[in-house]
This record gives sequence, C-alpha cells and structure tokens, in this order.
Amino acid sequence: MLANYCKQRFGQLPETDLDELVVSMLEDVPGEQELSTQSLQRMCEELRFLATLDEGGAQLPESTVVAGGADCGPVAMDYAGPSNNEIRTLSADIAQVVAFMEKDRRQKGSNGQRAIFRLADGLIDQQLKVFSDVNGLNEAADRSDKFLVRTVKDIELDEAEFKKRALIMDVTLEILTENYKRTGKWREPSYKEIEKRLAERGHKAKGGDASFGVLTMRVIKEEMDQGWNVGEAIPPKGNSRSLANQMKKFEYIRKVAQKALDDKATIPADEFYYFSFFIPSQKQQTTTFVQPSEGGPYLPFKQSKVIGYEPKLSQAMGTKLFQGDIKQPEGFMEASWGAASANLSTRSGQWMYYRAHVNYGSDKSENDREKLRSKLRASGMTGNKGGSIRIHADVGSLGCLELPIEDSVGITGLAKSGNKPQMQTIPFPFTQENLNYFGSKIEGHGDFWRKIAEEEEKNFSYEKAMPIDEILLSAKERF
Repeated sequence: MLANYCKQRFGQLPETDLDELVVSMLEDVPGEQELSTQSLQRMCEELRFLATLDEGGAQLPESTVVAGGADCGPVAMDYAGPSNNEIRTLSADIAQVVAFMEKDRRQKGSNGQRAIFRLADGLIDQQLKVFSDVNGLNEAADRSDKFLVRTVKDIELDEAEFKKRALIMDVTLEILTENYKRTGKWREPSYKEIEKRLAERGHKAKGGDASFGVLTMRVIKEEMDQGWNVGEAIPPKGNSRSLANQMKKFEYIRKVAQKALDDKATIPADEFYYFSFFIPSQKQQTTTFVQPSEGGPYLPFKQSKVIGYEPKLSQAMGTKLFQGDIKQPEGFMEASWGAASANLSTRSGQWMYYRAHVNYGSDKSENDREKLRSKLRASGMTGNKGGSIRIHADVGSLGCLELPIEDSVGITGLAKSGNKPQMQTIPFPFTQENLNYFGSKIEGHGDFWRKIAEEEEKNFSYEKAMPIDEILLSAKERF
C-alpha cells in the first residue's frame, strides 16, 4: 500500500534526488502495511515539502486523493529560496519514522526495535543540528546535553475556564439526577438540554460546552462500572458499580462544583481530588527544552502537537496520588531507559510503543505528594502510591505521559543512549494569576503547585529560540 501510494503521488516526477529518498524510505519499511489516513496525509505533506525544496523546482501533478482518503492538493513548485538539504532530509526522516511507527503497531521484534531507534536517533540528531544552525547557537546542541520535558496538562485552564467547567458539570449532573429520579435508569442529557439549562444559569453555551459534560460523564460512568478505585472512594464510600450508589456520589460532586462557583468558598484537598476528574483537560501539550551550554539557559527545542481534544481523565488537574487513579503525576521527575515494551496493549487494545521509564515515587516532588496522600487517606481513600509510569506514544493513557509517536521514541532513544531527561509536569500554565487563584482556592494542592513553581524558578532559566517544529513550518510557508 505504501509503495502504491508513493507511486501514485510521485509517479509523474522527473528523475531527481527525491526519487532516491522515496526509494530509500520504502526499503526501510518492509512489507505491505495499512496506514491510517492521518499518517498518509502527514507523509504527503512532508514529501510534498521535499519536492518543493528539491533543486530545480520539480512539478507535482494536480490534487490526488490516495488510498486512505488523504488529499495532498495541488502545489505551486516555484520555490525562490535556496535549496536546504538538511531540512529536506529531516522532513523525509519524519515521514520515515511515522510510517515505521504505524507498522510497529502490528509487528514487533528485535529487528523492528533496532530500526525504530536507528530512525528516531537519526531524526533527533538532525533536528538538533538544524535547530542549532537556525538559531545561531555558539555551542551546538546535541544528545549529550541536558533536556527538560515540560508538560502542561491543561493549556487552556485558568479561573474562567475552571468556573465554566464547574458550571457545565453542575448542570449535567443536575439533569442526570432528574432523569434518574423520573425513570430509575441512566439517561444521558442531550446537548440541547444542557445548553438550555446553561442559558437559564446565565451562560451562553459555545461549541463543545455541552459535549464536554456528556463525554466526561460517559467516561466517568465507564470507569465506575469497572470498579474504579477513585469511584469507590467518592463519598458515600462503597460500591461504584451500582447505579443507585453512583447517583449518590454524583450528588456529592455537585456540592463540590457549587463550591468551585462560589468565590467565597475554598475546596478541601480531598474534595478537589475527587472533583478534578469531573473537569478534565481536553488539551495537553509538551515542550522539550535543551541546555546547550552547561549551566546556561534552557531553549525550547521542540513543541509537540496538542494531545486530547476530548476529555481525558489522565490529564485532569492535580497529581497522581494512588495506584489506579489514572492521573499523570505532577512535579519534577526524571526519565531513564528501562527496555522496550513488548506487545503491551492499552485497555482499548491499541499497542504501546517503545517507552522510557519515569522515576515517579522516588523523585524530589514525592514528599509533597505524600502530604496530599495523607489527607486523602484520612477521608477514606486507600491504596499505595502506584508506579510503572512511562513516556509512550499517544495511544491512550492510564497515567503515563503521552507524546506523538516520533517524539516519544525520540525521548526514549535519548534515555537509551544514557541521557536522563528531566521532566516537569504541571496542571495549568504557571502564570502568577493562575498560581494566586488556584493556590488560594484549592487547599493543599495549591501549596504543592506553588512549590513546583518555586523549584522551577530556582533551578531553571529560559531563553527564547525557534523550536524545530516552527523551523519546519516556516520553511514550508515560504512557498
């Protein structure tokens, strides 16, 4: 399929170096394979960019819809800028890695593992070189430097967004309760019902507001039906599989939502822990920073694509505290190599990719997590702190850090070569306004977040730079 795709898309190209690159890519991806529409589209964009940068300005055919539905569209090939072989090769390698990751969903083995890391290591080395050249660094960045993988679990979260989600959840749970009292059954509210009730409360719903309430409760219900330990602990403590018990627990959550909407109220640490799952993030983003000069500032090397666009409990604000609570841990940690995953599937049946271990539970933020854990235990939550946290591809998470495929393998490759990238995971952008609001609104957790911010300010300094994703984007936009 991949061979047919490339033949269709580039069959009319004249003989150029580009043909050799395509052939090389095909040789590195053996066998027939099924590629997703998204991957085909992405490969198409990258390979189209290759042709644009090719000396002489090759002429691509008109728009072609290839197998899988990816439409590359027509391209004007009159590129006025100089040919840039490094960016051209880098773009080809991105296509290689994406294609090979797709294959690796179904076929694993030592040969595949070696090929994966060869591609990923070559990709990140080239990225570092281009990044250093474009930003004019006196000391070029390389894989032996210090890295910081900084993740913001909820890039849109601030006081207004927090209150909006609390209102949506209050309204959604209100309608669910009414439906249950009337029918004795679980009946999801319609989007129109939620929008009407929001309007009655003075909020004009925007696109996605009603779906946030419905989709979040759908995920919560699925977890509770499976005996989720957090669901069991939500007051009144007990069986979360029973619909009658679920509705009682939702009454408790509604009361917390109302505290979130009351400017004079604060939310106790245990109540917030349970409530946070009902206002999860929809947009998480990771930026990888590099420190080219020992003791110098960290520069933004790469900003990964946003993960989410639908409510994800693993990205809910607040740190992981117990095994099985699904949340990603917050604070400062360290990644290290711990061997490749071997045919390990997620709950949805998708394959995880090669992954790095995270030293959650033995890191510098653990003492502060334990203080929060003690408050939760006092309210009835049980269990140990959990572990086995990884960095892996975005195939669904039960508490691990998700990254786009080529980024997760790139970080894993750094760890495999002996580097130990530092990690910082925070719940929301650490603006002073956010720290002040959430620090005073949410008991216990606010102190934890302030401590992370203070640690960052003390140990990390940053300077601006153009990250590699923007470098590639700006190069593409020149034509």
